[in-house]
Amino acid sequence: MTQSKLSVTLLATLAVGMLSATTVCAAQLQTTFRGNRPIAITGLVEQDGCFPARITGRVVKREFNNNGLVVQSVTLEEASGERTFVNVDSGRLDSADLATRSDAIRGLQILLREGSRVTLGVFACGAAGRVIMLNSVR
Repeated sequence: MTQSKLSVTLLATLAVGMLSATTVCAAQLQTTFRGNRPIAITGLVEQDGCFPARITGRVVKREFNNNGLVVQSVTLEEASGERTFVNVDSGRLDSADLATRSDAIRGLQILLREGSRVTLGVFACGAAGRVIMLNSVR
């Protein structure tokens, strides 16, 4: 096999491997830290029948559940001034082990504080994609 054919084969193999790894990782709730500080959370919701999108902007409002610890929703203002309401589903949090749950709740509290600039990975679900669900935050 020539070097160029080997390179193409290797790249194709790596691409398939990365796609498989991404698919597996996207399904699991995971909080990424830099030192002691959370920098990203992924895998907050299932993606059944929903359209993926990204929104970048500043957090202008957030709401918590009854005990005041778990973020339930966030309002994001984009550079254009448009605001988007994003639901935070706690289903994955409720079914996670205690360490994963604790990391994700703490991460959401820190990353989604009012005034923070964030990039959200969301799924638009429901009729015409009107229900926006948070899947990841960076």
